[in-house]
Amino acid sequence: MNVSINGLDIGSNGVSLFLSPPIQGLATPLVRTSSGNFSGRDGGWLSTQFYAPREIVVNGTIMASSCDEAEELRCQLLEALPIRTSLPFIFTTEYGANFYTDVYFINLEMDVINDIHAPFQLTLLAPDPYFYRVGSGSGTTDPTGWFTDTLYRIIGGGYPTPYELPVDWAPGSTPTVINNTNGIDVYPQIILEGVFTNPRITNETTGEYIEITATTTSTDTIIIDIYARTVTLNGGSILGSLLIGSSFWSLEPGSNSIALTTDSGSDEDEATIRYRIPLTGVFEGLCS
Repeated sequence: MNVSINGLDIGSNGVSLFLSPPIQGLATPLVRTSSGNFSGRDGGWLSTQFYAPREIVVNGTIMASSCDEAEELRCQLLEALPIRTSLPFIFTTEYGANFYTDVYFINLEMDVINDIHAPFQLTLLAPDPYFYRVGSGSGTTDPTGWFTDTLYRIIGGGYPTPYELPVDWAPGSTPTVINNTNGIDVYPQIILEGVFTNPRITNETTGEYIEITATTTSTDTIIIDIYARTVTLNGGSILGSLLIGSSFWSLEPGSNSIALTTDSGSDEDEATIRYRIPLTGVFEGLCS
């Protein structure tokens, strides 16, 4: 097994930062639930359940061959754990399956046994409770688990009239079909780079849409993060530009037909949609 935190490897074979099981927090995340008792009768009520942020606890040991190496390893561990910074976390199984999430540093306890031997316990918090399969067997080459598709702006095909022979028939475009093979909703990101006039992205399968009342230039980038419920233009929020009726829709299990439309025929012809397949724990990823 191996754990990589912000590029620093803590492993179980032939390394000086030695992984000491157990690793906590790799299974299903804590379910947050509000509940209460009925007044004057048996039973009670239970609200909608959601996953809480995931706490991950990594136990390890510094096993150095010299005092200088031990000090260097301590420094490497501390430098890999800045606060107020999202850190990439990858857990690798004995069989080479890799699972990714983003974490924040919470606590480091380190007991010095002697000059070259120091066990430690590292506590991390992942705001996103899901893991994402990466590397071999994941179906994507992206190191953080993203799958990417192209959205084509819906335009009609045909030819102008009157016409001359032979007829030059311009092709049209159709919605992009994304098949969500997971059993739960998936929340994508949509990236629009360049010129767009009041872009609308519709999940035709559910009838939901998100439309932005804005006109961009060739150097602009709009990012719609449906999971985070944010809309940014060149990094700044434009959430107030959402048209009334817009919703942060998801890719439902099964086939989803996604259409991009705008108000100008001179807008960009393409945008990007990307999504990740969420896993409630590494064991779900191993069993799927």
